[in-house]
Amino acid sequence: MSKSGSREHGASEQGMPNWNSSDITGAGQNTEAQPSPGQRSGARLSPGQKPRNIGEPAVAAGVASEEKTREVSPQFRTVEISRHGSDGVRVNRHRPNAMGSNAAELNAARVNQRLLHPGGNALPKAASRWVVIHTPANFYKSFPAQARPRLKLFKDYWFWVYLVLTIPSAGMAVANIAFSGGGDALFNGSAVIAAGLGMIQVLVGVLGVLLLKISRGTPKRLIIMALCWGAFASPAIAGGLLSSPWLNVAEKMGWYASSYSLAAAVPEEMIKALGVFILLWIGRTWWNRPWHGLIAGLLVGTGFEVYENTLYAVNLAVIHPVSDVDGALQVYLTRVLLGPFLHMLMTGLAGYGIGRALYEGENWGRRKRVLNLIGWIGLAVALHYGWNFTTPGETVTAWELGVKAVLWLIMAGTVGIVVIREKRRVMPLMRAGVEPAVTIYQRG
Repeated sequence: MSKSGSREHGASEQGMPNWNSSDITGAGQNTEAQPSPGQRSGARLSPGQKPRNIGEPAVAAGVASEEKTREVSPQFRTVEISRHGSDGVRVNRHRPNAMGSNAAELNAARVNQRLLHPGGNALPKAASRWVVIHTPANFYKSFPAQARPRLKLFKDYWFWVYLVLTIPSAGMAVANIAFSGGGDALFNGSAVIAAGLGMIQVLVGVLGVLLLKISRGTPKRLIIMALCWGAFASPAIAGGLLSSPWLNVAEKMGWYASSYSLAAAVPEEMIKALGVFILLWIGRTWWNRPWHGLIAGLLVGTGFEVYENTLYAVNLAVIHPVSDVDGALQVYLTRVLLGPFLHMLMTGLAGYGIGRALYEGENWGRRKRVLNLIGWIGLAVALHYGWNFTTPGETVTAWELGVKAVLWLIMAGTVGIVVIREKRRVMPLMRAGVEPAVTIYQRG
């Protein structure tokens, strides 16, 4: 037992990790992050101190000193347990034996696993204690279901915010589509056709996201939740509540040419970005890396785009000279072809900024995180504004089409560069067996 009163962490009698370890130090004592037996570092942290590194020695390559370990700058951090806090946090790290003794792989594992220790003084005095376990997903799955903790959403107030905003919005969205286009869209077939095309677009979008290496480890529940926020909560809040105030402000300022662009771009991108943050927060058991913000954004944008295309198709179907069904089909396909994956790309960029602000390593200070967040969300808003901007007149000019084509190439090219960059960053970690990883938060 250490002087701080924490017990040394080891394996259970069956040779399995002690997942339910209660080795947590109390308030006002030093917090010791203990690795498995034979891998102790002796690094100690007070409740208000953030560890500079994971403080584990290099096994299989000789025992490295703590000073040597600190030379390795951590790539990532876990999200802070804000307002849920901890009087003291004990971190248990478990690695698969299959990783072998390759020094480079072990070094990648050490760099990858990082705890952001919650600030002690800023937390409520009666805050709960936490055990945080960060481990490779494959290692977690190698144990029987009854011998490992359940992976679940982090259910704090953001979880309830998500439910309160999304569930009522879902009912309003369905009713809005069903009774659009003269009030009988559900009966004349246009809503059915548009919904069918929307389902195809959802499948294509989700499949495209899941094919990306950086999406590995994303559970079905987060995919569904992201699509629902994009399809239901985002249009209801942005379009139903925030669009009109922005439109009024723009017209009072005399910005008539750009009033509709501003009224759409700002509230829509901000609410979609809010959804990405909520999903990263409550789903940080699985989404715990910077690139997961991009994945969440792509999925939220897919849901939003499908709903918007469906709504436009149903509302404009009635003006088709032949039938409402033909009108819905024509409008939906035209929007898909002229702006493919538009909201998907824009929200992906905003989400990437949120993911980096949350999960980049400790070499990123607060100022850099804030500037990064503003920059990526601002880029998404600017691209959306430029896409919606039209010159006075009833027809779209060739110049406007050219501008839209350039903007789309900027969106797609930027997302492509980000995907390639993050794939290069994650592949060595995947080969080392430490990605994808799961982060388990347990009350002590």
